[in-house]
Amino acid sequence: MSGINSALHQAQGWFAQQDEMGGFAAAAAMLFPGWTPKPSCRAPHREDKRPSFSVYRNGQGEWRFKDHSGAGEQGGLVGFVMLAGMNKEAAVRWLIDKAGMPAKQPASFDPTPRHEHKAREPERLPAMPLEAMAAWREGVDYLAGQPELVERLAEFRGWPVEFAQYVVDCGVISMPLHRGERTIAFLVTVPEPGTTQRCRINMRDVGFHCRLKPRAGEEKASWRFVPSEKEHKQSTPALPFIISGSDFDSVRLLIITEGQWDALTFALAAGWLGDGCLWPEGVCVVGIRGASGTDTFLHHYRPLWPKGANCLLLPDADRAGGKWFEDGESFADRLARLCRRVAVIRCGEYKDFNDLYRARRVAPQDVAELLNAQGMTLESGVTA
Repeated sequence: MSGINSALHQAQGWFAQQDEMGGFAAAAAMLFPGWTPKPSCRAPHREDKRPSFSVYRNGQGEWRFKDHSGAGEQGGLVGFVMLAGMNKEAAVRWLIDKAGMPAKQPASFDPTPRHEHKAREPERLPAMPLEAMAAWREGVDYLAGQPELVERLAEFRGWPVEFAQYVVDCGVISMPLHRGERTIAFLVTVPEPGTTQRCRINMRDVGFHCRLKPRAGEEKASWRFVPSEKEHKQSTPALPFIISGSDFDSVRLLIITEGQWDALTFALAAGWLGDGCLWPEGVCVVGIRGASGTDTFLHHYRPLWPKGANCLLLPDADRAGGKWFEDGESFADRLARLCRRVAVIRCGEYKDFNDLYRARRVAPQDVAELLNAQGMTLESGVTA
């Protein structure tokens, strides 16, 4: 390998370590200040009235760009630098210079192909404040002692009372005091490397997600994360609600819904969750917190992504849910590069899966038939 090519590979490796997009974000900050690379964005090098440019990772794990305009330019990091008006030779030299690499093979050269470099580990989140943890635990105890509230919860969600009591008894749902009012809340957990082979991934509590009643003049309830920057000087990312009996990296089937209510309702309908139920081995149900929580989910879970998993995607039947699969480089497109198979399932006339369950009483046999129709038959094996 010639000295210039070796230096280029080293420079590309250096750029890849600077961000989570193969070095595109670092290069863009130098070449196109104020522009941020995304799966769907406006072009950085020309006038673009609507998003027609993509930065994405292909099936081989390589980060690429593509201009979807008539020019049709596409390529890797060198080609991206050339968009700034350089020829190929100048672009290569620019990368080497900006990475601080000499034009000869360094002694520490790492020959590992770029697509084999692991994604940068997500930052470690601070511990859940003691004040927030105390509020959560008090809310769990409060709800467990209010059977009439459990009945109202069951009625509100269309669940059997026994199932609502089960999730309350398990501490899945809390009713902490937030600004003087009782609110329904769910824990927020972050995945981190475990300390043993038996427990490779540790789920650590970092906050909770609470539902606030609509204010005067508002029709819909709103959701807030605790802790917050304003009240606790630390924020809580929109990490997903996870139900699983296995470490995430060994999952074979992912069910992804929009929201924790739909996640719980799907697990109920499937017959996987509840008193006396057994959770199937290798299955994980994910409740994305808000249609825009997909980036946070992928940021924290991509380094742990299971190989060859199938994915059933259940978006809400609204405009935000449509973006999960309709737009270029959608959530479904990104999942397709990570999973063996992705199937998008709409709930017909119903706004979400919980609404469908409430109206149709979806049963375990219905879920089994849905999975079979998508070629996602569950294998034998359960986890308690």
